[in-house]
Amino acid sequence: MYILLSGNPPFYDETEEENTDMHNRIIFCRIVAGEFEFDSPYWDEISPTAKELVCRLMEVDPMLRITAQNALSHGWIAGNGASEKNLKEGVCAQFEKNFAKAKWRVRGIYYHTQQSCTTCQVPLKIVLITLL
Repeated sequence: MYILLSGNPPFYDETEEENTDMHNRIIFCRIVAGEFEFDSPYWDEISPTAKELVCRLMEVDPMLRITAQNALSHGWIAGNGASEKNLKEGVCAQFEKNFAKAKWRVRGIYYHTQQSCTTCQVPLKIVLITLL
């Protein structure tokens, strides 16, 4: 949902060169920690209810995360909390920019599920549950 609304991945690292071990490790740790932001200008036109649902879907703790059934009855999906603005053009442009280069490969994330993340010390079991 995050990607569909903004065209950008929720977890990224601009400080390291792409596809390096440190770059992948930073992204991996951000995923596990649930560290993401609603970056401007991509999220400026997104409704507060959509952002609230994204936050609830991205909750790291599975016991606190919204269920699929509850997400379907959330006000943004079932009600009228969505903005009337057409996001297609901006989202498609960002999506192409971010994903055409294959810069967010699953391979890098998979690599880190096979090793311990020394910077955040997260057990493999927690990583797999989080990724699912």
